[in-house]
Amino acid sequence: MNQLTYNWWTVALRGVLAIIVGLLAFIFPGITLAVVIALFGVFALLEGAFLILSGIRSRREQKRWWLLIIQGIISLGAGVVAFIAPLATAIALLYLLASWAIASGILEIVVAIRLRQEIKGEWMLILDGIITILFGLALVLVPTAGLLIWMAMIGGFKLASGILLLLLAFRLRKAEKRFSPTNMTHLSPG
Repeated sequence: MNQLTYNWWTVALRGVLAIIVGLLAFIFPGITLAVVIALFGVFALLEGAFLILSGIRSRREQKRWWLLIIQGIISLGAGVVAFIAPLATAIALLYLLASWAIASGILEIVVAIRLRQEIKGEWMLILDGIITILFGLALVLVPTAGLLIWMAMIGGFKLASGILLLLLAFRLRKAEKRFSPTNMTHLSPG
């Protein structure tokens, strides 16, 4: 059993956080930019922490555990910048968010390709990576979009990303149960 399967709950937490952020973006579209920056900062910090934790926990079993660490550091960095320089972030948030999304999407695809032989459903992680990259590119290509359109883009992206991550987490949990020591005893001779 690989560490991603064992740590399925970190993927689920990332999915739940993404869905919460997505719903808030739709429910409160008139939210102030300061709150948007804070939401982004909190999400990026929490996601970064979960990614780093997952990378650390998988360092013995996975050759490319460091990819999760890098993705986590990128997320942590984006979150820290959002809180340290909120006024500058208000101007640069669009490009910061776009860069973060593109980098995270690329790393997510790399991790998914690496895991394609170890888990079923890696396509969901690849699709989440593609959606993340497309979201980043859309922000760069349409920087003058109004706040409501921008909030809808964030909401849609986070909801889609969160749903895909939750689906993957449930698949990983199912795989963990299938390979747990209690389920493996009936397979051993004796």
